[in-house]
Amino acid sequence: MNTLEPTWKVSKNEILRNFSFLQSEFGFPKFKKKWIKDEYSITTKKADIEFSCTIFKFDSSAPSIGIINHSELVDFRHEIYPTNFYRIHNLDETGGLKMMAENGRDFVEIYISECADLLKNKPNILNGITSDFKKNKKL
Repeated sequence: MNTLEPTWKVSKNEILRNFSFLQSEFGFPKFKKKWIKDEYSITTKKADIEFSCTIFKFDSSAPSIGIINHSELVDFRHEIYPTNFYRIHNLDETGGLKMMAENGRDFVEIYISECADLLKNKPNILNGITSDFKKNKKL
């Protein structure tokens, strides 16, 4: 990673490049991008499935990349995110991506690329089938 370029800018470019398959292969609409305070949000939604990414401007951690299944019941008392939000790195059975997310800046390009590959290899998730997340819940 270019050490002179801010982590959020690198993350934004990597997200748009690595997850472009959502439009080309799965027919999701163009990404919506917006700033909300110090967070940059990139989203796209098709039917009840929403791809959601939040990049924190002043934090060197990896972006929060996940799928929201709007057809599921939501329990907002669950940690930080609602229960229908599934972090892509939880598909990684080794737990390595979760460790990368915690180290953020050093691995941001690899982290984003690996998350994109995980989602590409499990297209059933884009149809609302989240059982792969539930079996890896321990991570």
